[in-house]
Amino acid sequence: MKKILILFVCVFSIPLFLVSAASIKCTALTSDLSKGSSGSSVLALQNFLQLSGYLSATPNGYFGPATLTAVQKFQSANGIPSVGTIGPITRLAIQVKSCESVQMDPIPNTTTPVSTPTQTNTTLPRSSVTITEPWEGMSITLGKLYTIRWGNMMGTNDSLVLEDEGGTTKGYISYFPGPDGEHLWDVGKVTVGNSTITVDPGKYRIRVQDKLSGVSNRDPKSGLFTISTPDLKVSSIVPDSMVADGKASAVLFGSGFTQSTRVYLDGVYQDSANVLFVSPDGTILVFSVPSTVSRGLHRIVLRNQYGTVANTLSFRIN
Repeated sequence: MKKILILFVCVFSIPLFLVSAASIKCTALTSDLSKGSSGSSVLALQNFLQLSGYLSATPNGYFGPATLTAVQKFQSANGIPSVGTIGPITRLAIQVKSCESVQMDPIPNTTTPVSTPTQTNTTLPRSSVTITEPWEGMSITLGKLYTIRWGNMMGTNDSLVLEDEGGTTKGYISYFPGPDGEHLWDVGKVTVGNSTITVDPGKYRIRVQDKLSGVSNRDPKSGLFTISTPDLKVSSIVPDSMVADGKASAVLFGSGFTQSTRVYLDGVYQDSANVLFVSPDGTILVFSVPSTVSRGLHRIVLRNQYGTVANTLSFRIN
């Protein structure tokens, strides 16, 4: 409890630009950065890179060679082309990763479903917070980024917790939602202790839970919504022919691509391609083809943890 109180004091005593991956706020860079940039955004970037183990130099607010190398390491580790500049994709990846890496206290275990107040129960909610998005009955896609929104201000002890329709707690969505009225969520990811897990598709609700006292029937809750699997589709490929040398790359455009998506030619587990990059929104996948693949026309087959799509486009190996 003392550690938590000390952390709250620190939260309100540090400037916003020092917030980092181990702090209560996500690192949300609002502009692109490159070698030669300077200022508070660079300092926030360096703090994140240092605490994530990519930067060994002391943060100084200047984007120099050491920061460039650290950015490239981060990009390479997260499936982003390691160009060393901070663009929209890298900024989004940093925001999501910094939200995931916040250190969490163990969440109270609620293996016994929490009873819902009956119509005769006149107990008032302990907080005036109201979750406005997601709303009752809506469906959001697993692995996509979604903005949770609420009305009125969160208390300093409030957290966002995901629970299933039976009332069993799955983990923290956000340990420190903050006063902004919204939180960017990588749908399905929750934190238990110091581990981040992904829940299965199904029906869930979001609970505004006090970190110190745990679950209460008086906690504000959202309506039940559905977490669904992404719809894996391919709409086009550029270019439609390439050399199988492991270096040339092609770009698939579609939906439902995840980090676990694998690309095969002509059949599952046949002639596996090398997946080089998957965009955070799951609409772009870049791959190359090893030299062992024969020349001729081939059909692309996609497979991830949610299923297989074999009826996709074909392209030619020259």
